[in-house]
Amino acid sequence: MPDKVEVPDVKALISDGLKSMKDEVVTEITAKIEEKAAKAPPVIVMGATEDEKIVDGAIFKGLGHFMVDVRNSRNRLTPALDRYATSYKAISGMGVSVDSDGGFIAPATLSNTIMEKSLEGSFLQRCFTLPCVGPILRLPAVVDNTRSGATTMFGGITCSYVPEGGAYPAAGKVQTEMIEFKPIKLVAKAAITEELLEDNAISAEALVNKCVPEAIRYVRERKVLWGTGAGEPLGAFGLYDGTNTRCAAAITRSGANAIAAVDVFGLVARAYGSMDKYLFMANKPATYAVIRQLPLSQPGPQGSSISQGWVQTLDGVPVQWSEHMANDIGTRGDIVLADWSQYVLVTKGGVRSKISLELRFDYGENVYVFIIREDGAPWWRSALTGVDGLTRSPFCWLTTA
Repeated sequence: MPDKVEVPDVKALISDGLKSMKDEVVTEITAKIEEKAAKAPPVIVMGATEDEKIVDGAIFKGLGHFMVDVRNSRNRLTPALDRYATSYKAISGMGVSVDSDGGFIAPATLSNTIMEKSLEGSFLQRCFTLPCVGPILRLPAVVDNTRSGATTMFGGITCSYVPEGGAYPAAGKVQTEMIEFKPIKLVAKAAITEELLEDNAISAEALVNKCVPEAIRYVRERKVLWGTGAGEPLGAFGLYDGTNTRCAAAITRSGANAIAAVDVFGLVARAYGSMDKYLFMANKPATYAVIRQLPLSQPGPQGSSISQGWVQTLDGVPVQWSEHMANDIGTRGDIVLADWSQYVLVTKGGVRSKISLELRFDYGENVYVFIIREDGAPWWRSALTGVDGLTRSPFCWLTTA
């Protein structure tokens, strides 16, 4: 009797075939989707870093879009703002993303834009900038305030020729002392009416992007120049005790109520080091006519790093006009010479920003708060007295005659 013929399971074969076809189709479609995604331009997710892709979908077209969404959050959260608030809470570990006064923390990208704009065209870009991780940053500074002995430098290094059989110079070492920086809050607040946001979010965004950076730049520049160091940066030319600067060298003015060529020469002569990093600063309305008539004054080449266009120079050194300088010729601060790479700015984080709904609720205004934590001081602890008895410094100014 012939063996029994095994009948195939047609239903199972059809099922397996369909499953195989389905897998092939899914694989092919997935490959095409991934290929298309790779070729597509990247989507900018405001507030997200490479490690924070959880915020995908919380996309704001710009500061105006974010501002309008926050304003409308009094009634309900928009999908983008809801996703951003939820994602920020998850990323930062915060209990809530909305604080007690109704403030939303703005995405980091929007805040960084404010910081970048605050530095445009500013001499602050020339400063030596360091980040601060903890509450205090301490930097060692070399004590090198005098070389009057001709053989002792940097506070203790001795150097001299020794004849055969002669005694070596006394042992010495570099002396250092610590400069301490404690980042202080600089807070800028701006109120925007509900009507402006409702009628034209673009105008509101333009106002914030223009006015806030200028306000931040104005205060930062003024304190880096003239700050006392008490609850604010110590300015390069600031009187930290009401009488003395830390390291700025005072050059005697040739005559009262005047800026003469010999005064400019005096500033340049007492500037320490190479002149390629130096910058003259003066008050334009007060000093332009005088400086322009000096024989060593001339327009510089176009495309200077200071500004777009033709730049005034004195003895080959660029001049930056600033309203922070004294507006009376003959007074302290009417013209200074500085190498800003010798000024240290210590910043903690970037710009933090927040939009508050309730702070000015009774006035129909939304309040925008921008916070920077920083401190600053000259790298030099004092001016250097040379073997000739004259002081030298990266920061020089004319005395009041």
